[in-house]
Amino acid sequence: MRAAAEGGYPGRLQQVLVMACMLLASASESRLLSDVREAVQTALGGRYRVDREIGHGGMAIVYLAQDLAIDRQVAVKVLRPELASMVGPQRFALEVRITAHLQHPNILQVIEAGDAAGIPYYITP
Repeated sequence: MRAAAEGGYPGRLQQVLVMACMLLASASESRLLSDVREAVQTALGGRYRVDREIGHGGMAIVYLAQDLAIDRQVAVKVLRPELASMVGPQRFALEVRITAHLQHPNILQVIEAGDAAGIPYYITP
């Protein structure tokens, strides 16, 4: 009773609720990333094998993949699906065009770009 009178339970309850929301958001993002990986694998399946995620940020997800035609590792960068509906794929397409024209030893060349089941992507060595 003392903790309730001092306001101890509401503060603790708030912490628990915040933690629960964070766990749910993390699980939702994990499911989303898994769904995106499966969609990309299905769309690129004949040419590439998507092995695993190697990074993600606010705009895109990057996967390590195997180019099956020439047996080499590549990176597949895909626009996050939730952004495609908000900002459209135009900004991502601009990034692809700009990156494709850059020439520098520390910048990877774009070797392929396209749309995989509605998800814009590009591939670098």
